[in-house]
Amino acid sequence: MNGLWFDGHVLTLNEGGTTDRILTTERDIDGREIIWDQGMSRYSRIFRDTTPADRTYTVEVQLVGNEYTDMTRLESDWRKWHNWQVGRATLIRLTEDGYWFVAQCVAGAPEFKRKGFTSTVTQDYEFEVPFWRSRTEKSATGAFNGVTPVNVACTNGGDIPAWIRVEVQGIIEDPKWEIGDYDLEFDIANTHANDLIEANCKPPATAYRTPNGGSQTDLYGYRTAATQFGKMQLPTGTSNVVLSAASGTPSTTIYWHEWYNGLR
Repeated sequence: MNGLWFDGHVLTLNEGGTTDRILTTERDIDGREIIWDQGMSRYSRIFRDTTPADRTYTVEVQLVGNEYTDMTRLESDWRKWHNWQVGRATLIRLTEDGYWFVAQCVAGAPEFKRKGFTSTVTQDYEFEVPFWRSRTEKSATGAFNGVTPVNVACTNGGDIPAWIRVEVQGIIEDPKWEIGDYDLEFDIANTHANDLIEANCKPPATAYRTPNGGSQTDLYGYRTAATQFGKMQLPTGTSNVVLSAASGTPSTTIYWHEWYNGLR
């Protein structure tokens, strides 16, 4: 089975699904920017880095009808689902091998080429983050032990580093999560068993605290100077997130999506 969804609409589904909308072609352009410095002379230059650039995913879908009114309806539905007013929405791709991939995208204007009772629509999707991600989150749980560091093993099965999302509920002071040389730390204390701290490190990063019986408040301003939200990424493979705090022993859950350079 393979299929394509955008903003909750089933665009194509090959088994028992959309017999009048058939995915025929897809192009997944992995944008890259190569960074060079000028060398010691005008005849040379020095390679510095390769960074991700814009990513555009393009599909061609055949719209098949039995009469003119079918074609009008099929094209009208497609235009409605990809209206510019939809803005940023979720694109989901289910591949033939059973892998689910997700991206936040903005749809370009569809282009139709009609011949008889068949119309081929070419549709572009521009990615917010130039990578695909897994449909569901992975997670790992560990417990703080005050100032004593605790390792929590996390396995990132994707192609690239994965931003983490964390939650801790319970009595704790100055909780800290470390990945390699980078920290996520808050200068604040939970004083009740139901106090909740949650932070999402994927840009644009967010952090909130919900006190016992109270309303959620922004915690971003309580981060320490050493905190680097955007750098809090799990490398590929298995690595440790190190927990520590000024005091407290509650458990914490670490979540992450796996990110991919392309479909598989």
